Amino acid sequence: MSTSDPEVRVIVSELRKQGWEVDLSGRDNKWKARPPDPNHEMVVFSSRPANVVQVIRYLRQSGFVWPPPKENGHAFSSVPPRISSTPFPPTPNPDVQNGSIVPVTERTPPPPERCEIIPSAVAVVDDTPMLDRLFQDLKEAKEYARMAVEHLAECEARRDAAERNVIAAEAERHRALDEYRLKKAALDRALDPLPHTNYAQ
Repeated sequence: MSTSDPEVRVIVSELRKQGWEVDLSGRDNKWKARPPDPNHEMVVFSSRPANVVQVIRYLRQSGFVWPPPKENGHAFSSVPPRISSTPFPPTPNPDVQNGSIVPVTERTPPPPERCEIIPSAVAVVDDTPMLDRLFQDLKEAKEYARMAVEHLAECEARRDAAERNVIAAEAERHRALDEYRLKKAALDRALDPLPHTNYAQ
């Protein structure tokens, strides 16, 4: 167990005393602790955990008794001070009553502990290339809109000019028709035969 922290070695030793099957996986260097009660789940933890208290909390949820039960009125002295002092006070012990170990089925679960949520670090992303591209796209869209407005104004001007040309052409058509009628009437009169004169015999 030389690869484990001293606190973890004490926990593993106590687990085996309480009937747990504890094995160290050489591949990932993690402990696999199987409780004696099959109704509880196996607990897997690192041989060098960052939070030993969290490991003890999970083990207790599967039936592990911690702090260790007393023998002959004295508690085990092999527990490192860092573990035994916090966050579990020596008295009262929720797992031991009147010097006897409380059965798992009758043991009162420990009250939920307050946990401080530490916000995760926010990764700083450089959005400069994306902002430059979006700004360039905006400039192109603005230029396209300006050209479309100018084209519309040009088309409207051509439409107005065409409408004026239509009106002028209509008026010219009326003048041409009037002139045609006048000339036709003059021609008709010129072609009419002269009236006959009756002379007396």
